[in-house]
Amino acid sequence: MIAERLTIPHLSSMTTIKISEKSVSGERRTEAAAATVHAALPAIVSVTESAPEARFPNFKGIRTAKRKPFTTLSISELDVELTSGGRSVVTITTERPARSAGTKIIDDGNAAVELAELLAAGCLT
Repeated sequence: MIAERLTIPHLSSMTTIKISEKSVSGERRTEAAAATVHAALPAIVSVTESAPEARFPNFKGIRTAKRKPFTTLSISELDVELTSGGRSVVTITTERPARSAGTKIIDDGNAAVELAELLAAGCLT
């Protein structure tokens, strides 16, 4: 939402990042595939915990950050042009289909066999 509001690119769920003088690029992985993406700077980038550059604060860092001064800027101080509305346009919406009933397996000594048969048949949802 911040990137859209500021009308700058957003690269999300990045697993690798390379930042140059004028652009940022990297790889985004999903369950199905990996995509190489790039954008001009300035941009907002979020990383996954598997990214080698991701660093998590320790307790001392958190305590130190709480004592740092926090500056609040007004919109006029940000030097950005505000536009009405966002850049996203919803073209169609559909209702999620109702979930079908699952299969209950009661363990009376052969639950493992029943589960294996369901998995082999591809019927387990």
